[in-house]
Formats: sequence, C-alpha cells, structure tokens
Amino acid sequence: MSCFQWRLHTSLILASSLCLTSITGAVAEPFRDCPECPEMVTVPAGRALLGSSPWSRHHDADEGPRYMVNISHPFAVGRFEVTFSEWDACVQATVCRPLPEGHDWGRGQRPVMYVSWYDAQAYVQWLKLRTGQPYRLLSEAEWEYAARAGRSTTYVTGECISTQQANFNGQAAHQEPCEATAGVAHKGTIPVGQFAPNGFGLYDMAGNLSEWVQDCWHADHRWASTAGLPRESGDCRYRVTRGGSWADDATELRTARRSHHAAEDWNPVVGFRVAKDLSSPSGMGPAASSPR
Repeated sequence: MSCFQWRLHTSLILASSLCLTSITGAVAEPFRDCPECPEMVTVPAGRALLGSSPWSRHHDADEGPRYMVNISHPFAVGRFEVTFSEWDACVQATVCRPLPEGHDWGRGQRPVMYVSWYDAQAYVQWLKLRTGQPYRLLSEAEWEYAARAGRSTTYVTGECISTQQANFNGQAAHQEPCEATAGVAHKGTIPVGQFAPNGFGLYDMAGNLSEWVQDCWHADHRWASTAGLPRESGDCRYRVTRGGSWADDATELRTARRSHHAAEDWNPVVGFRVAKDLSSPSGMGPAASSPR
C-alpha cells in the first residue's frame, strides 16, 4: 500500500467513525390524535450508525457489530413514556388491565410501570381502535435512532451524563466522575419531562424507566435490519428493553446499551413509549418485521 493509499484508507476509517449520523427533514410540532392519547413528535428520516465498537467505553458484546440503519420515512414517536394517566384511560375502556399503585410514588404524569410486553401491545391496540391510526411499539433500531437524534455520543446528553440530566441511581458504587452527581438518587420514577429533551424533542430517552420495544431478543446485532425493521424471530420469550431506569447506574443509560426481559414479566423498572407510522410515498410504513 502506497503512502497515499494508506492516508486515504485512514481518512475513510476516521470519517466512518466520526460522521456517524445523517438526518434529513425537520421535526414537526408535537401533536395528539385524541385528548387522552400520548403526545407525539415526528422523527425525520435519515441514517445512523447503531451499536458500539469493542473499544467504546463500557462496551458489551451484544452491542456489536455496529451497523448503519437507513430510516427511509418519517415516523411519529411518543414525546414521553406512556404515563399512568394515559394508561388509566385504556383501563376505563376495559381494554388494559388495572395496575397496582406505584409504591408510594404516585401515578398521574409518572411513567406507567408494572407493564409486560403484552400489556404494551394491548395499549397500542387500544390506541388503534380509539383513533384508527397505526400505533405500535418502536423497533429496537428505531429506538436507538430516535434516542441518538443525530448524535454519535455515548449518552443522549454527550460523552457524560449526570443526575441533573436524567433519572438514574447516582449513588451506585461504580460511577465515573462525569457520570453522576454524588449522592443523588430519586429511588423511584419521577413525572415525565423533568429534564431537557433530545434533539428530536423526546424526553427521558435515558433513565426513568427502561422501555419495551417490539423486537425479540438476539445476542448481538448480526443480521439486524438496515431498514430499521423489528426482529420478530429469535428468542421471542424475551423482548428487548432500552434506555435504562431510575434503579440503574450511568453505564446502563448508554445509548447503545441493550437489555431484555421475559415478555410476560412486569416490574417497577420497565415501561414503554409508542410509535406511529406516517404515510409514505409507497404507502408502506416501517412496521413490517425483519425476516431474521
């Protein structure tokens, strides 16, 4: 390899590691399809490099290999995690099951918890019936694309995150100096929207509650859809959760971090947010599943 070829090769590697995200279009104003429906934000089409590399800080093997996703059409995402108030509207419609009280934390505008993946599916089916609109859960790729919002950093907030930026356990033993405000832990959920949103106008994409997505669990990103489709094969006894929760240390809030729970499980650290297909030139939304 000549000196020129070596320099060109090195430049391409650097470019691929630095220019990770390309976003097209503008973010529209929030909207609701009904008074009791979640507030939604339109996420623009674009490309993003997902996952983390082996030399990334706190990398786990299930976060690789990195791959480029191309979101070809805009789609709508819940501005906040679904709240108890929104869930209770579905309960009153006798579609969703009543849930226990959120410890002594309260309900209202706190994110709904104690919901299984199947409960989340019941809620989106109710939204479909209520509005006639194609509501669903996000795919795992869509979730990370929406969380990154054009950024390639470790966290949605940059290379560091603090308890002044997200609800997580700042008292956990192994925090890095930039990742917590010493001694701060809410020890439970807090009302949605208490911290600044990301670049797409989405709140709490890190912390408060982890979020169910549509995908079955896979041990890594091999064969992940480059179109952002959910993976509906694999170990579907378990479904993917993303984002980290109030109980986690900062490393669990990394944007590339993946986790999973049994689909029928419900607990105080997992909730969800919804997505909705928007009309596209082909008439096809991104909700179809990946064959793998």
